[in-house]
Amino acid sequence: MKRLAIAALALSGLTAIAVAQAPNPILQRQTLLKEFGANGREPGLMLRGEMPFDLAKVQAALRTFSAHAKVLPTLFPDGSFTGETAALPRIATERAQFAAIFAQLDMQATAALATVNAENFRATYGAVLRNCGQCHDTYRRPRT
Repeated sequence: MKRLAIAALALSGLTAIAVAQAPNPILQRQTLLKEFGANGREPGLMLRGEMPFDLAKVQAALRTFSAHAKVLPTLFPDGSFTGETAALPRIATERAQFAAIFAQLDMQATAALATVNAENFRATYGAVLRNCGQCHDTYRRPRT
């Protein structure tokens, strides 16, 4: 399990390096957000009772949320709200509020890493996901 967590963290770090070197901010942020989804898939199944609690997988997702929350606010420059993106242009006029959501996500994910267990998983992880929902509800085009 420890090796899996170390491998996940290393892969996340490599992705962050690759993203930082990529020239297209839309592709950069989409890469990181897809990692949110990929790493959060199994904990989501755990929340729904479709998979048993696995601390290592939950911690890997929380590490990804924390690491990417530090980078994502910088990947929405002016001019990156058209084309293949669901990001709303209001991000450009509400940067402080937008960045605050990611700062909160980082803080919650970091705190959850230190305390999450089978007994408090639902409440702890759920609080982190509500932060994700706040950003989607406010700064992302609805899916059609």
